[in-house]
Amino acid sequence: MEDWVQQQVRFDTLILFWLGEPLLHPEFAYIYQKLLRVAVEHRVFGQIEVHSNSVLLDANRRSVLLNNASVPQVFHCSLDANTPETYQKIKGRDLFPQAKQNAQQFLREKWQKKAKYPKIVLQFIVGSNNVHEVESFRDDWCS
Repeated sequence: MEDWVQQQVRFDTLILFWLGEPLLHPEFAYIYQKLLRVAVEHRVFGQIEVHSNSVLLDANRRSVLLNNASVPQVFHCSLDANTPETYQKIKGRDLFPQAKQNAQQFLREKWQKKAKYPKIVLQFIVGSNNVHEVESFRDDWCS
């Protein structure tokens, strides 16, 4: 990151996701805070995005992510199901209740703390294996 600052490199958007779960990194909090600081102080990134299945979106990570910095940030909660059974088929793991609860708590804390960022996107990628849950997903999250 110091090289980017020295070279005055500019990126439109930094997306923390590439065929993996960014919250798995043991130093995620440190990395995110450093990236955000570089974005705010040196304008290296115009926006920061995180794509996650929300399974590891615990209190510590939520706390790090919620802020009022001047750099736009977006957090994509990729749930892709609305029942544990469908989640198991799609993700191969029985972690739907944890992922949904973490996403719900993230939304609550953002509202309670009046945090400007990140904007939270509830993502449901539609496929033949989950199309039957589109309406119930929308209804659950819009209520």
